[in-house]
Amino acid sequence: MSPQRMNISYDQETDLTTDLAQLDLTPLSDHFARLGKAFDLTVMKNLKLVHKKNGHLYPTHGLLILLGRYDHVRMKCSRFKGKSMDLFIDRKKYSGDLFSLLENTENFIKNHISLSSVIKGLQREDQYEIPLEAIRESLVNAVVHRDYVNDGRDIKIGVYDDLVNIVSPGAFPSTMTQEDLLEGRSEAKNKVIARVFKELNFIEQWGSGIRRIKSSCLARGLREPEIIENGDFVEVSLYREKLRKRQPALEQPVSNKQEEIILEYLRLNNNRVTTKGAVSILGLGERRSREILNKMVKSGILERIGKTTNTYYCSRA
Repeated sequence: MSPQRMNISYDQETDLTTDLAQLDLTPLSDHFARLGKAFDLTVMKNLKLVHKKNGHLYPTHGLLILLGRYDHVRMKCSRFKGKSMDLFIDRKKYSGDLFSLLENTENFIKNHISLSSVIKGLQREDQYEIPLEAIRESLVNAVVHRDYVNDGRDIKIGVYDDLVNIVSPGAFPSTMTQEDLLEGRSEAKNKVIARVFKELNFIEQWGSGIRRIKSSCLARGLREPEIIENGDFVEVSLYREKLRKRQPALEQPVSNKQEEIILEYLRLNNNRVTTKGAVSILGLGERRSREILNKMVKSGILERIGKTTNTYYCSRA
């Protein structure tokens, strides 16, 4: 019976051509050590990083992918001029273990998007124009869910004037639709890699990554990210432009669009928003944002929970 019919993912299969003793396990052991977790043979067996065949231990494809032992475990990054691929400003190709791939690619993106400072309370905080949470979640999803069977393809990242585009080889799992994905259903294409990333806190909760990508961008006032299946690839587009220009708080009237933004945020953020959250989403002052929330309460759209500093709003629907 084939591995597919037995519901065994490619990264669970054993590689009988590689000597386990010759592998440098440092990239994995270091990450486990940082969390104070053991990384020994028992752990490796439980995570299906190794299998015993004919009395000998061999690595699985999952272990070899995590360690970057295959040539196609790489990311190609480009910064293009404008909004097309006609001219590029910078190009880098990264290979190696998945952890260094993620770090190097994140740094490439950060080097080519804007960084500004915002005041939060009494503290000044540096903030990238695209939330780092959205960037990191998108990159983690790309390496966890990509197709590693076809060794002629790799992950491609394009930074344009208006967006960051992440293209990962491999369509959605056959049992899932794009609607399932957006509703939070999760099915790991690479079960070993997903399990290791969950163990190392790269994945917080199954099925929550897409919601965090979208809600973090909406909370920053950015256009909603797009996650689409395009042939045998999955594309994530993180937009750089704001939904609206910031205007003085008392000059911008309440509009249905503002209410739609709040409702969309609630849908993607566990049906909960505070006044502070509304300020961030709408790009308005605290007083104006509270007025909008109170108007939605009076209209029966929202419900106010609590009466102190812990007050928040949720949808009645």
